[in-house]
Amino acid sequence: MSGKLVPGLIVAGLLVAAPAFAVNEPRVHDTGFFLRLSAGVGGANATIDDAGSSGEDLELNGTCGDANFAIGAIVTKNLAIHATFAGWSISEPEVSFGGDEQGDIDDSSLNLSMFGAGVTYWFMPVNMYLSGSVGAASMNLEVDNDEGPDFDLESDTGIGIDLTLGKEWWVGNKWGLGVAAGLNLSSVPTENEEEDIKSTSFAIRLSATYN
Repeated sequence: MSGKLVPGLIVAGLLVAAPAFAVNEPRVHDTGFFLRLSAGVGGANATIDDAGSSGEDLELNGTCGDANFAIGAIVTKNLAIHATFAGWSISEPEVSFGGDEQGDIDDSSLNLSMFGAGVTYWFMPVNMYLSGSVGAASMNLEVDNDEGPDFDLESDTGIGIDLTLGKEWWVGNKWGLGVAAGLNLSSVPTENEEEDIKSTSFAIRLSATYN
């Protein structure tokens, strides 16, 4: 079975099973420990404006794997504060320079990681949530070169923002399962700090929340 079909089949299964989950509703997020685990697929783009001496824009983009984990506590009814770990990865990103496509970078990966703080608010009784986080972000490009030495290009630390809108169904007194749409924005300086790498990603995620 194609790997691209698996997330869609899981989402479809969750939607079909939603009426059965509803026997556990309604419930509010009112107190205690909070944990949300989510992962999915999407697309990402990273751009360096006026890169190098040529002054042309350099872009890397492609399909990405995406992950977002939040851990914290409910501080008041239906509101949580949490630490957020987020990131995405593109395998063999496509390169464009000055608007001209240059092809893929073989045996490579472009990765973004972010650690920050955020809040999540649930709209009850539908158990939809809106989550936002801001924190420190960094990016690296890893290349396994069969014809020469490998190299790892690492950015300095910049800023990242992650926004998520999701819907979950209760599958017990403590767990909810669902789907979410996530948007991640970042701006990180290059090693020489002469340019910033600006990135945008969008992903559809499957989520599991414990509270």
